[in-house]
Amino acid sequence: MKNGQCPKCSSREVYSSLENGGIGDGYSAHVLDGDSMVPTRKWQTLLCATCGYYENYLLDEVKIAHIVEDPQKAGWKKIS
Repeated sequence: MKNGQCPKCSSREVYSSLENGGIGDGYSAHVLDGDSMVPTRKWQTLLCATCGYYENYLLDEVKIAHIVEDPQKAGWKKIS
């Protein structure tokens, strides 16, 4: 989707949310961090206007780094 083309229907009618937010704009996205969900407003949504498919991207570098540092402790698993 980041290339402007929907991976589901191949449409080029792809739109990006502005700044921090997207689907559910005005709310925080919650990221699993160990035993709890922690909020962040640093995320972006890409939306296909043709089929309605959307993707969310976490932009919070601190939270991403914490997950990468110790995925299991943060409640994540790396996909090989």
